[in-house]
Amino acid sequence: MTPLGVAGATAVFFRERFPAYYILYAVLWSSAATSAARELADFDVDAADAGRFAAQTVALLAALISLRLLDDLKDLPGDRAAHPQRPLPSGRATPAEFGAAAGFFAAAALALAYLSAGVVGAAALAVVLAYGIALWPLGRAIPHLERRPLLEMALTYPVQVLATVFLLASTYQRLEPGAATPQIIWVFVFFAGAFLQFEVARKSASAEGSAAGDYSDVLGVRGAAALSAAFSVLAVFGAIILAHPWDTAPVFNVAGWLLPLTLIIPFDSLWNYARGERDRPSTASSALFLVLLYLCVSLLVLIG
Repeated sequence: MTPLGVAGATAVFFRERFPAYYILYAVLWSSAATSAARELADFDVDAADAGRFAAQTVALLAALISLRLLDDLKDLPGDRAAHPQRPLPSGRATPAEFGAAAGFFAAAALALAYLSAGVVGAAALAVVLAYGIALWPLGRAIPHLERRPLLEMALTYPVQVLATVFLLASTYQRLEPGAATPQIIWVFVFFAGAFLQFEVARKSASAEGSAAGDYSDVLGVRGAAALSAAFSVLAVFGAIILAHPWDTAPVFNVAGWLLPLTLIIPFDSLWNYARGERDRPSTASSALFLVLLYLCVSLLVLIG
């Protein structure tokens, strides 16, 4: 293993295993969480804080890259049979190279978290990385975890929760002591609904097309559609609470109360899927719904 080999393997990883929209997701995630936290604390943004926000966002992105590299290492035994074209099974990258790259991005994430919010920020992100690493032996200890999507969701989603804790801890570390309020729970409700509606939609298919590990294989077509729809409603409800349109100027009041209209985007696809008119829900619609909600929350809580 050489530095040049690690750089080449990292380039292959970014080209094939880390789509550009992951970067957009990390930026919107950080923006929505930070905006909501500041709004709940009644905090104004200044130029210096904008710089720390950038460091916090890049730290989150670097941590996600590290965990994604480790995830490919974890999946290597199964990928040799199921996905031989991927970089590791195909031999275009080695496990050592992916491991070294994961270590580099983890170190960069922790350094940026420290710059953003000191020891508290670095410690919060270290917990995210530690839990992600712990999923490796945990996944191997549970028989056929890849065929038990609800259990897998319960085990893997805490990574998202802990990453949100990092974003909130970083933000509140820069505010006055005691700035956090009990209403912060709605941030977690919002993110859970927004992300999990997408997660269920992307891993559901028709009765004939469902594979082991799909939510539709366990819940059935209508059950999977209903679960994704329920998470969508939860996300919009959380977004409305965070935007609190009843407390804002009339123009933003209208915009906040129009948030439920975003449900049209995933519901159209889910309805047709439940009726058997689609082989699977539209992943694009679910992703658009997620992005739109993140943008709405970021903007409404800042200008409301």
